[in-house]
Amino acid sequence: HQRILATDPGLLHTGPQEPAQPGSAPRTAAAWCPSLHQLPTSTRLFTGRTAEAGHLLDLARSAANTPCLLTAAIDGMPGVGKTALAIQVAHAARQYFPDGQFFLDLHGYADGLEPMSAAGALERLLRSLGVPAASIPTDSDERAALYRDRLDGTKSLILLDNARGAAQVRPLIPGGQGCLVLLTSRNRLTGLDDAHTITLDVPGEADAISLIHAIAGPGRLPAGHPAVAVLAGLCGRLPLAMGIV
Repeated sequence: HQRILATDPGLLHTGPQEPAQPGSAPRTAAAWCPSLHQLPTSTRLFTGRTAEAGHLLDLARSAANTPCLLTAAIDGMPGVGKTALAIQVAHAARQYFPDGQFFLDLHGYADGLEPMSAAGALERLLRSLGVPAASIPTDSDERAALYRDRLDGTKSLILLDNARGAAQVRPLIPGGQGCLVLLTSRNRLTGLDDAHTITLDVPGEADAISLIHAIAGPGRLPAGHPAVAVLAGLCGRLPLAMGIV
């Protein structure tokens, strides 16, 4: 009873315990476990974007090795490959952020779904950081303060996908040093202080042709066949459209 009143962390558990055997020491259940490595799988079809990926990786190294917080916002039309680029870079940069790599889809332009509120996003992020639901404040400002406190002094990467606008993501940017925030949005997020912005255009013809060959698989399309370039052009060289076709 005294251990419960004192909130003994050894009593926290996430599942049932096996009954103790006579004469054995009492078992303590597992403590609350954060979810620190959340990046989606990177696609094997990622092609091109050498300059953009290199620039973002340079920012990641700067964030990890200098006392600063860096934010990079990738914008562009639907289907141009913003999320694929962000995920590819996040996987390449994860070695610089050993304290956690977090991913959150903000549903900014998802069909049939309302954009996630900043308060809802903070709740998800705090739970990922190991904060029990009962300890998450109801007030949005208090949630943001607790979120910044939990990330303070860490080297963490936060990937916020499909943002609607700057107001949605501003409370989700930590205040500590050594973190990197990657954002994707159809809108140019110019309202964020000190954010590095990259506008993603459709890939060049050579990269588009390479992507179609990668999607089709080895040996299925003759090298240099003119119809591949025509197909890329009919798709507007949009990676999403080429993948569907």
